[in-house]
Amino acid sequence: MNRKASWAAVTRELELLTTEELLAIIEKPGRLKRYAKTIVAENAANTYVTHLNDVDVPEEFHDAKIAWRKLAIKIGYIGPVAWKVRAGFSVKLHANLVGPCYRHLDHLQDCEFSNYEPTKDAIVFCIPRMAEGSTNKKFAQMEVRREKLRQRYGLPAHHCQSNGSISLLFALIFANFKRTGDKSQLQGRCAVSDTITTDGCHMFAGIFGDEGLHCDPWNDEFPHEGFGFFLLGIEELKK
Repeated sequence: MNRKASWAAVTRELELLTTEELLAIIEKPGRLKRYAKTIVAENAANTYVTHLNDVDVPEEFHDAKIAWRKLAIKIGYIGPVAWKVRAGFSVKLHANLVGPCYRHLDHLQDCEFSNYEPTKDAIVFCIPRMAEGSTNKKFAQMEVRREKLRQRYGLPAHHCQSNGSISLLFALIFANFKRTGDKSQLQGRCAVSDTITTDGCHMFAGIFGDEGLHCDPWNDEFPHEGFGFFLLGIEELKK
């Protein structure tokens, strides 16, 4: 997607400046350009996931791409099915730098996990929509459902083996949000991750509304139609 800054959007921002601020820009335009370049560099440093057009998916994943595109067509999704993920994104450290988060996720800083990990270098196949029939299930039932969907849609045998870490889910959701500006991809629901707290609850990413993307523990003793999972095909890249 080629992002462009419309003149209307630029004008709206300029209207928020005082006369003194506008005069400062006119008198020293070079400083504004340098500041903008700094922001561009910061955005690049905090970009951990980029979508891949079908033609840009590495040839070694050709068959996987075709299978996931067929699934996308069946469910009426026309966006990218492959995402290039860079190692190092941590939901605790980076989420607030990448997208809007509920209460800045301050409550996560003291949360202890048994298997917390940042993202790894990978090509991840994912349709950022809740998987069909994935809600109203305990976690073990979600695992069974994942495999049934993988078989039904003819996805590679090593795909759909996990719900993904909470860091990966946040990175993917924000990448799609940056691409589309659409917060409705989860339809008010929550994607359950494989990241587990020390007391055995699975972390979720969801309820992406005006207050930002939420992240909290979910106890699977209480299945609910608001909790499901994304189908993921994770292809880790060797260094």
